[in-house]
Amino acid sequence: LMFVGLSGRGKSTLLSHLKYAGKTKSMPVTFRQRLNVNEEEAFDQDHIESTVGIDQDLWCYAKDMDVQRGLSNMIPITFYAWDFAGQEEYSAAHQCFISENCLYTLCWRACDGIGGILELKDWLLTIKARTKSAVVVIVGTHIDKVKHFRKEKKKLYTDKIIELYVNKSCYPLIRGIKFVCCNTESKKYQKHKESISELRDTLYDVASEIKISLGGGKRFEQRLIDMMIPENYLHLQERIHSVASYFRLHKEKGPPILTWDEIVKLGKECGFKDDEISVAIKYTQEQGRIMHFDSLALKDLYFVDSQWLCDVFAHVVSLQSNYDFVIDGKADRQKLELSLAEKFKVPGRFMEPITTLLSKFELAIPLDRNTFLIPSLLQSKEAKELQFSNKPHNFPRKRIVNLDNRNENSQRSLSISSSSSSSSIPCTDRVRAGAECLPLMAQLTGGKQVTLRSTGMCYRRIFLADHIPAYFWPRLIARFLTSAETFQKIICNNCFHGIRCANFLDIGNASIGNVRCEWFYGKNYLELSLGGKVVLCVNGLYSFYDVDNKRARIPISHTAGKVNRMQIYYGADKFASTKTNDGFEIAIPDYVVLSGSKPGVVWHKSKLMSAQILSHVLETIDEVFKDWFDGLLEHGIYSDKYLTHFIPCPYCYGDTKPSDIDDFSLEDELGLNPSNDIFINCQNPVGFSVQLCLQQACKSNHISCPSCNEKLPLRYLVPDLMFEDKPFTKIDKRDLDVESQPLGVGGFGCVYKAKYLTDPPKDVALKCFIEWTNKVSDLPIEDLSQTYADVRLEFNKLVSIEHPNVVKCIGFCVTS
Repeated sequence: LMFVGLSGRGKSTLLSHLKYAGKTKSMPVTFRQRLNVNEEEAFDQDHIESTVGIDQDLWCYAKDMDVQRGLSNMIPITFYAWDFAGQEEYSAAHQCFISENCLYTLCWRACDGIGGILELKDWLLTIKARTKSAVVVIVGTHIDKVKHFRKEKKKLYTDKIIELYVNKSCYPLIRGIKFVCCNTESKKYQKHKESISELRDTLYDVASEIKISLGGGKRFEQRLIDMMIPENYLHLQERIHSVASYFRLHKEKGPPILTWDEIVKLGKECGFKDDEISVAIKYTQEQGRIMHFDSLALKDLYFVDSQWLCDVFAHVVSLQSNYDFVIDGKADRQKLELSLAEKFKVPGRFMEPITTLLSKFELAIPLDRNTFLIPSLLQSKEAKELQFSNKPHNFPRKRIVNLDNRNENSQRSLSISSSSSSSSIPCTDRVRAGAECLPLMAQLTGGKQVTLRSTGMCYRRIFLADHIPAYFWPRLIARFLTSAETFQKIICNNCFHGIRCANFLDIGNASIGNVRCEWFYGKNYLELSLGGKVVLCVNGLYSFYDVDNKRARIPISHTAGKVNRMQIYYGADKFASTKTNDGFEIAIPDYVVLSGSKPGVVWHKSKLMSAQILSHVLETIDEVFKDWFDGLLEHGIYSDKYLTHFIPCPYCYGDTKPSDIDDFSLEDELGLNPSNDIFINCQNPVGFSVQLCLQQACKSNHISCPSCNEKLPLRYLVPDLMFEDKPFTKIDKRDLDVESQPLGVGGFGCVYKAKYLTDPPKDVALKCFIEWTNKVSDLPIEDLSQTYADVRLEFNKLVSIEHPNVVKCIGFCVTS
C-alpha cells in the first residue's frame, strides 16, 4: 500500500488514522530516528516534520472490523504500507520502488480546490510510467479547511477528477475517489469522522479485487489474495523479517545484507531443499521483503531490509542540503563513502556493491576515481540558450570549399596534436557568410591536418508532453555521461580516423590533443562542446516555479516561442496543436571534417559526425524512456501516445535557403538564387511529425511543407531515418534482382537471394524487415516504428562485426 503525493498532503497522518482510528498509539519510526540524527544540528527546522525518503509500516484490516477490539467476520488483509516523502529531491529515488501489484493511495489537499486536482497529474504519470496495471485510490485530505464542504462541492471535485483522469490510457486505473478529515482537534472532525472508516473499507475492497496474471491473458488472471502460498514460504519470510529486525536493533553488526550462502542456510532452517530456495526467494522479492539485483557486483548479495535501502537512497539524493562536500551535484567520493560508513555502518567490503547499486539506478554516477555526480542535486538553473542560437542558419547544407592558404587575412587557427609536439597550423576560412569555421586543427603523425567546418545547418528535434517528470533530466544526464565514450568514438573516428583520445569521463571532460571536450549540464539542460564550440545541446523549453501554491510555467528557450506558434503536420491535411505544458529540444550544428597533408590539399572529407551524434542522442533518449517510462511509451520515442516527437520545418523555423549548397543534384530542384541566400516568410509555421517523416522516408527522398510549399530533402532533415549517419552504400531497389522465394523466414523478417547489379554483378543476401512485396503505406505506424527500431539495432550490430563466419554488410535499401 503506497501513500504518494506532494509534501504536506497528510499522507503520514492518514496512515496513522487508518491504523488506529484517530487514536494515535504510535507513529512509524522515522528516518531521523533510525539514523539517530540530531535534528537541530543537521536539518532545516522547516522540514523536521516532513517524511524523509520512505517510511514503512504494517497495517492489518478486515472489512466491518471493530478497530478497537480487532474483531471481524471477514478475512483480514495485511498491508505493507510505504509512506513516500513528497519533496521533489526524493523523486529520483522513489522511482526505484514503484512497482506492479501495489495499491497506490494518492493524496491531495481538498482545500487547494481545482489547483490541487491538477497537481495529481505528476504522480499519476509517474505511477503509469513505471507500471502497466497499477491501481489508484485518490484521497482528498484537509476537508475541514474547506469552507462549506457539502455534497455539491464533493460532487464538483469528484466530477473534475473523473473528467481529467478516469478511463484515460495515459493514466493508471483509478478505482476510488474519497475525502477525509484527519484533524481530531477540528470542530468539523465529528461531522466527517466516518470518512476514515469509509476509506478503510474502500482500500480493503480494492485490494481484494487486485488481480495478477498467471500468463495467457485475462482468462488466467487470479485475485492476489486468493493465491495459495506454501506455508514454508511464509516461514522463510518471517525468518528474513526477524533477521532484518536484528540488524535494526544491532546497527554495529553492519548493514542488513546477506550473501547467497547465508540465504541458503536460512532456507534450510525453514525446510527447503537446495533446488527450492531460489523460487521461494523470488516470491519473497515480489513481496518487497527482500531485494536482489542481477549485476555482476551485486548478484551474490541480498538486502533483507528494504527500509534500510530506502534510507540509503534518501540519504544520497538529499546530501547537498546537509553536507558541505557536495557542490552543484558533485560529491567527493571519499567523503560520500565515509558518510555511508558512518550513517549506515557499511564496511569496506560492501562499499563497492553499494556504489554500484547507486550507479545502476543512476542516483550517483562515478565521474572519475575521486568524484560522484548526483544528478538530482544539480542546481536549479534556467536552461542555457544555445551559443549559436542568434547566428543565421541555413537549409540544406552549404557547400564547403577545401582548405586554402592563399588569403592570409582570413586565417583563424587553433592547433591540437596527438603527438608529443604541437605546432600551430593556419587555416583559411573561405566559407560564405553565415557558415562559421570552427577553429579546430590537428597535427597528426606524418603531418596530417584536421579542420572542422560549420556548414551553417542545424539538426533539430522537438519533444512535447503534458508533463516531463522531474526525474527525467537526472536520468538523461546520467545516461549521457555514462555513454560518453560513444561520443568520444564518434568524434575521434571522424576527426582522427579511430585514434583513441583521452577518456571523456574526466569529471565530464576530456582532451583531444590540446582542445577541450567539455560537458556542461544543469537541472534541465546538457551541452557538449569541442574546442569551445557547441556540438550538441539538449535543452528544456520551460521551467516551473511555485507561485502562491500554483505551478507557473515560464519559457526559458528561444525555441519555446517558435514552437507555440507551430502546428504539427501528420499528412493528408491533418494538423495538431503544440500547446502542451512541457517539452525539450535537441539542437546539433552540422560540421564537415576536412583532413589533409598540407593546407589546400584535402585527402579526406567526412560529413557524418553531426548526423551520428544526432542518432546516438535519439537512441539514448529512447533507452531512458524505455527503461524508466515504459508504461507511457509502448513504442518508444517514435510513438505519439504520450510524447509528441516532431521536426520543425527549417524555413518555418527561420532558416534561409543558401545560394550555394553541398549537393549539386538539388540545385535546380530547390530553386536556388546563385547570388543571394533566400529568406522564406512563413505565416503559419509547421513541424513534421516523426511518424510522417518515417512513412515518407520509405517511399521518397523529399517531404513538402504545407505552409511554405518548399520541397525539403529528407537526408538533411532526418538523417537518422534515411540512415545518412551510416558509412555504408545506400542501394536503390532497382539495382537489386531479387528471387521470388525467400531463403528463410525468421521472427524479424525474410532473407532472399538477390543479384546486386554492379559491374560485375554480385550475389547478395537481402534481409527484409518489411515484406518485399508489401506497401509501406499499408502498415500501421506502430509496426513501422518498431520495424525501424529493429533495423537500426541490427544494423548497428552488423556494422561493428568483422568475422569470417558472419556475412559482411555491404549496404542498405530504405525505399520499398
